[in-house]
Amino acid sequence: METFVTLSVIVLFCSFLIWLLLTYRVFKVLELKFPKVFDALGRPTLLSFNPVTSNLTFVKFLFKQEWRYCKDKEVQWLSRILLGIMVFFLAGFLTIFLAFSLNNAK
Repeated sequence: METFVTLSVIVLFCSFLIWLLLTYRVFKVLELKFPKVFDALGRPTLLSFNPVTSNLTFVKFLFKQEWRYCKDKEVQWLSRILLGIMVFFLAGFLTIFLAFSLNNAK
């Protein structure tokens, strides 16, 4: 069980790093090619302390698939991958949480 949890945490951490890189790229493309969309998202950045609303706005942008209105293949491709990673992340955390819960119940 410990090996499973350790490997899961490593995989989730690597996914998080990939998430950061791809998110940075999406922000840059939106800033350069779609400044109105970027402004509507609250001009998000990775390195500054954004208000929580700005981060939630970006998550909504992904889940509502508003990126489809940006007729840019790179934004659409990156957003699909980010959406997939977010679903993977949520499933991974849920799995680890359930593994801990079941292990502690014994």
